Amino acid sequence: MSTDNQHNPPMDVADLRQFFEDTYESLQSEHGYGLDQDALRDAWRHIEFYWRKLEVRVANRITETEVPLTLMNQKTPKGRPFAIHGVIDVVEENNQVTLYDIKSHELRRIQENVDRYAPQLEVYAHIWTQLRGKPVHQTCIIATDPPSPVKRIVDFTQMTPQERQEYEGWDPVVQIDFQQKRMDETIRLFGEIVDKIESREFVPPTVDELRALWRNRNVPMICAKCDGRYSCRAYREFARQVGGTAANAMEFYLDHGMTRDEVDDRRDNYISVLNDRDEDDDAIQNVLIE
Repeated sequence: MSTDNQHNPPMDVADLRQFFEDTYESLQSEHGYGLDQDALRDAWRHIEFYWRKLEVRVANRITETEVPLTLMNQKTPKGRPFAIHGVIDVVEENNQVTLYDIKSHELRRIQENVDRYAPQLEVYAHIWTQLRGKPVHQTCIIATDPPSPVKRIVDFTQMTPQERQEYEGWDPVVQIDFQQKRMDETIRLFGEIVDKIESREFVPPTVDELRALWRNRNVPMICAKCDGRYSCRAYREFARQVGGTAANAMEFYLDHGMTRDEVDDRRDNYISVLNDRDEDDDAIQNVLIE
């Protein structure tokens, strides 16, 4: 669904607050549970900070939101048909088109790994040009996970000088330079991934590779967004080795009310069962391949 914003009056903070409360009430009614007051306050604070940062620059200039882009009738290297689909927001003014893609990743990780994001934005720009007949002049990512110093700011109206400096220096918009000539290679890589999925070639990075990526602070981009990470032997071993949040998160899969030793034993048994299952799956896969 897309929304034409060209004729709507600009929103202000009061409008945004009302929209936030209406949306929260709707979600609470739909799902039957809600947030405590601290979590609700933090959610609003997060939204308000972004709005004040992007109100003039992006938010009140958006001409279309949640625009679906689909590239149909593609073929993988092995001849399988596939399509590429994405959703973007658009600012179009003075015959200039800017596409915005929203990511829940940390700002710094996006800035340090722009080459990982550029191909996706290039495909979106290509699809937009094909569908609308208009060139794209700029593509950007909005990083919704702010840096830690900004997260710690409690009140926008009562910031300390240090907090104000952190807030004013924070820019959640990352411009992604795109090159049309890389488009064919990007689509080919998408096709290779489709072939691997259809051929059931699910090969995770090794533990050593994960540790190397972790030292470069890239593992959250690879593993933290994966719902199957606790069923992945490489990630489980990585989590065991590095400890901390990665290992402790596995306790959510266990019962509460146990001692630390009981939790450790239960986790070890849990991992052992999953590893045994992995070995059985490998044996089955080898038979199928042979």
